[in-house]
Amino acid sequence: MKFPSVQTLAQITLSTFKRFPLTIIFVLIGCFCSMRLNHTIYVDNDSETHYYYNNILWSAYMGMLLSLNVFIYVERNRLSSAVKWIGGIFTIALVTLFYLSLPDHFSEGRMKQFILFMTGLHLLVAFVPFTARGGVNGFWQYNKSLFLRALTAALYSIVLFIGLSLAMLAVEKLFTVNINYKWYTDLWIYIAEGFSSIFFLAGFPSQFEKLEVNQDYPKGLKIFTQYVLIPIIVVYLVILYAYMIKIAGTHQWPYGWVSYLVLAFAVAGILSLLLIHPIRYEANNKWILAFSRFYYLAICPLIILLFLAIERRINDYGITEERYIVLGLACWLALISLYFIFSKSKNIKTIPISLCLISLLISFGPWGAFSVSFNSQNRRLKQFLQANAMLSGDQKIIPAKKPLHKDDGSQISSIIEYLVNAHGYKSLQPLFSQNLDSMLKSETGKGMNFTYQQSQKLLSFLKLDKIDNDPDNEHYFRIYALTQDSLLALTGYEYFINDYDIANNSGDDSLMNTYLRGSIPLKVLFLKNSGKLSLQSGTDNPVVFDLNAMVSARMKNNFTDDNENGSFHQDSLTLKGENRDLSAKIVIQHLIGMGNTKKIRINSIEAAILVHFKQ
Repeated sequence: MKFPSVQTLAQITLSTFKRFPLTIIFVLIGCFCSMRLNHTIYVDNDSETHYYYNNILWSAYMGMLLSLNVFIYVERNRLSSAVKWIGGIFTIALVTLFYLSLPDHFSEGRMKQFILFMTGLHLLVAFVPFTARGGVNGFWQYNKSLFLRALTAALYSIVLFIGLSLAMLAVEKLFTVNINYKWYTDLWIYIAEGFSSIFFLAGFPSQFEKLEVNQDYPKGLKIFTQYVLIPIIVVYLVILYAYMIKIAGTHQWPYGWVSYLVLAFAVAGILSLLLIHPIRYEANNKWILAFSRFYYLAICPLIILLFLAIERRINDYGITEERYIVLGLACWLALISLYFIFSKSKNIKTIPISLCLISLLISFGPWGAFSVSFNSQNRRLKQFLQANAMLSGDQKIIPAKKPLHKDDGSQISSIIEYLVNAHGYKSLQPLFSQNLDSMLKSETGKGMNFTYQQSQKLLSFLKLDKIDNDPDNEHYFRIYALTQDSLLALTGYEYFINDYDIANNSGDDSLMNTYLRGSIPLKVLFLKNSGKLSLQSGTDNPVVFDLNAMVSARMKNNFTDDNENGSFHQDSLTLKGENRDLSAKIVIQHLIGMGNTKKIRINSIEAAILVHFKQ
């Protein structure tokens, strides 16, 4: 094997740059911004600099894909250099407009919208040289080359990163050189974004006409498909059909997560059919045509199951970006299945073309996932507010005046949290007479942490942060002593248990600990159901401490917040009792449990026990 010289590598890099100049420039801009983010994100997660570089990064990513599609199309159709550069200028203009339209930070909803659009551009690369009729074999060979080149680029990148990282580590350890850990991340950014992208572009197919007559087929693909992918498909098929039989027998609606299982089955099946497409007519591969017909017929009942699952989730909780995308994929899968069942041509180019169009269409506009999801959840929010008298005559929100109907409070809370996180708190301004910028001034910022604070501030204003929709719901509580009161007064007690500790994870009601003072036993019993802790030594009745009563008094029956913590002075967490055999004092240091206004269950206790034996 002859390794290329430095001069050859330089020539390959130069020719790749001449072929895809704007694409590589966008790649380098993305690398630079990623490295700057690496050095700013941990310094100040919500800094203006961080989001400035982040927006440039996303714009460069879009520019890379757009320019790549333009250059491929120009090259495939042998258009002039002038057309190539006009397309490049048009790409720069679109990227600039996109950058100017970006918010100061990406919300969760905007991120999903962007990913949808980028998915469409990625799919466009898969067929843009073969938009004309025919050319199915060239289309398959072209995508095979892209697939193998991408795998090679990934392998080279991983090996190169591991090797250079170990070299940096060796220099750091052997020569006592202080290498910042961020340099390793910089190295990965340079290799994963820069090197791998340029390496991939260097091997990008160019002689498109020759691809049409190329009959090369890697045997490994057939082996992988026949002995790996297809068995996986069979396993999925058995599981999903068994689940359908269960639904028919129990008359239960399908669970929402079954949608992902059906989609995974569809992806594996379609991928396997694409991988073995060129050899379907060979004499010893007749099973491929039979498998293709069987697959698309077998998936039809599963598509119905998919529609039922997503329809139930939408009816119960409205549309979100994820549900909209799943619904869109279900419609696409239904159309593709019908096409391959009834069409005579069965053109495999239909798969990426149709999926690309759907990805691009649902990524923007009033019909897109972002807008439809907002309108759906905003409509549901108004319905719940109206049902609970929380909307005024001019359709403005007013705080809750009484505990809400069961489950309504949690529905309103989850919708507000979703809208703030996915669409920003300003999307709720039309429902508030108060100025949200002023109300949320102290919580105004960028990032997930601030969106959570903003939604909690709004829920507090609506008096929903302390309303329990179901009095029977149990909530977490934690009680602990202040650290400054950690010293114990031992006067009057000659026996001291400093580390009494119970972590009650079992189903047992009673937990017994026995201690010895010489030959005198001291039995400490905790009863989970009653919350009683008792001490006994001798023949008299035990000294009993009611910990549930203490918790109820300290929490004042306020079990409505899943993060309810209480810190108290040591005196208020100290219980005393005595009988004829002993006098005792228990000092609670840490106590954790679940409770509501009707019942308390203590799960963990850390305490100090002081005992005076009278005999």
